[in-house]
Amino acid sequence: MEIKPSIFFRTPQEHLNNMWKNGERLPQSPPPRHVRVHLYVGWREGCDETEYFMSHAALKGDFPLEPSGYLSLARVKSKWGLENCAAIDPTRRMKFDSSKPDYLSPLAIKVLTDNSGVLKLFEPKPSNDTIAMREMRMQFVQKYDNAVFRFKEAAIGRLSDVLGVAVTVFICALRSRGRC
Repeated sequence: MEIKPSIFFRTPQEHLNNMWKNGERLPQSPPPRHVRVHLYVGWREGCDETEYFMSHAALKGDFPLEPSGYLSLARVKSKWGLENCAAIDPTRRMKFDSSKPDYLSPLAIKVLTDNSGVLKLFEPKPSNDTIAMREMRMQFVQKYDNAVFRFKEAAIGRLSDVLGVAVTVFICALRSRGRC
C-alpha cells in the first residue's frame, strides 16, 4: 500500500516545527514492544553522522511493533506525512535496503539501532509532485496563519476600543454621582 502525502496533512517540516514549538518530550524509554525512531528531515546518504546529527533536530516518536516484531514503515510515513522512508545504516551512513520495503525485521531493528536504542530514519528524495504539493500547502498555511493573525489583531483592537469606552463611561458615571 503506497501512502502519498496530501495537501490536507502536515508536512514533515510542520511536524518538526510543532515538536519544537510544543516542546514535546518522550518518556525515558519507549513502551514495551515499541521502538524509538528519529527521522532526520533533509538527511542525505554519506552525510557524516557527527556533522549532521549533532547540528540538526529530528522528528522523534515511539512506534509499536507488529505482533511479528516487525516495524511498519507505513505507520511512520502516515504519522509524519512522508512519501517514503528508509533506515540509515549507522556504520556505512547509507540507506538500508530492507527485503520488505514497508517493514523492518526484528533483526534489522536490532542491527540498525544505536547504543541508545534509537532507530534512525530519513526520507529519500521525494518526487517532484510531492515537493510541489508541500510548497503549495506551505503557501496556504502561511496565508491562513496571516489571516488568523490579522483577525486576532483586529479583535484585540476592537476589544480595546470597547473596554476604553466602557471605562470612560464608568468613570463619568462615578463622577456624576460624586464618588470620584
